[in-house]
Amino acid sequence: MAQLKVIKTDEQTVLKNGRKVYATVSYNKNPDFKWILWLKTGIALSGYNTETEAIERANKMLSDWNEVINNAINL
Repeated sequence: MAQLKVIKTDEQTVLKNGRKVYATVSYNKNPDFKWILWLKTGIALSGYNTETEAIERANKMLSDWNEVINNAINL
């Protein structure tokens, strides 16, 4: 399973797939949203209780996408 590289800055955590930015994780002061996973495509997934949960979700999404691509190639 490919893991995203985690780079922490003061305001957010950047998740990179190789040299490309895959997503960022940031904290929202609104208690309903908590931690937000911002995908590079502009889509935001929110409501994660911890930063680690958001990072795990991004890794799972990347793994699932790679599996779909591999299955399509092997048809």
